[in-house]
Amino acid sequence: MYETKDNGGNENNLEVVILDVKTGQADLSQLQQAIAKAINTGRVRFEVVRHETFKQVATQKKYSIKDIQKTHPRAYERWTKTEDERLRQRYKQGVTINNLAREFQRKPGGIRSRLKKLGLLQ
Repeated sequence: MYETKDNGGNENNLEVVILDVKTGQADLSQLQQAIAKAINTGRVRFEVVRHETFKQVATQKKYSIKDIQKTHPRAYERWTKTEDERLRQRYKQGVTINNLAREFQRKPGGIRSRLKKLGLLQ
C-alpha cells in the first residue's frame, strides 16, 4: 500500500510513503528488506505504463515451444513416474543439472523445477 502527502500541492514538498502494516514482532521479509534498501539508496523510479502497450506486451509470446523442443525434445511435456524415479536416482548419484537436462532432453530450468517438486532441491 502507498500513501501520498501533497503538503499543500507543491511538488517540491511531495512525499510518498510506502506502508507495510505488521503485527506483533513480525520482521520484514527478504523482499521487503530489499525494497527498503532500494529506496534508501535512491534506486526507485516512477514509470507510466499505458494499458494498450502493456496489454500488447503481455500477449506477445516470448518463446515458441516447438523451437525450444528442437534442442530439448521433452521440454514442457508431462513427467512420467518412471522419469521421476530415474531423476531422483540420478540426482542422488551426483549428476549435474546440465547433464540431467541433456539426459532427460529437457531444459535445466525444467530439471530444477522438477527436483524442487520432488523435494530434492530448495
